[in-house]
Amino acid sequence: MTVKTAIQEFISHLQTDEDAELYNEAGLQHELAWFLRGALGKDYLVKLEYPIAKAGVPVKLVKKEMDIFIRSKTTGDRYCIELKAPVNLQIPKRMFHALQDVQFLAALKNEHGFQQGFLIFVTNNDSFWKPKADKLGIYKLFRKKVVTLETIVGDDVPDFIRKEYTEDPILFLDRVYTANWEDLKVQGEEKWRYFLVEV
Repeated sequence: MTVKTAIQEFISHLQTDEDAELYNEAGLQHELAWFLRGALGKDYLVKLEYPIAKAGVPVKLVKKEMDIFIRSKTTGDRYCIELKAPVNLQIPKRMFHALQDVQFLAALKNEHGFQQGFLIFVTNNDSFWKPKADKLGIYKLFRKKVVTLETIVGDDVPDFIRKEYTEDPILFLDRVYTANWEDLKVQGEEKWRYFLVEV
């Protein structure tokens, strides 16, 4: 089974297992790691909050740790999964962090030999996906059926984020990444949506 297939099976599991529950990012992280260990089997190591230095990345990146690190014991292939599960507000900041996660995943793959990276973004807050006529900038990347993750410049983000950066573009991505918002029904509740980005 591939890592991507295991992730897709986990998403199906969330919708069919009556004991599955979404309540915060840490809970999602632990549930996914537990599921991956069973689905991928003993040939894979699955670690949470794993330092990039211990995974053979000697340089400073936008993050010091991976939400979930996976390594094949037979091939040595390395994978990283980043998670976002905002259930409260902080909308533009969480959008910005999702873009940072993709930047991080691209660096792991393109510069440090990782096989694949994945961003899983799950939320029950429709302000992340619901179109609003007065919102542009970073909001327009998310508030469509197809999420578009790309390089952003200072004018794309609110002042409280922009003031932390002195250069423009403030976040550079190697290419444009797209993903569809998908409905996610957990414990009979239809208020959740997610998207999955593969790097």
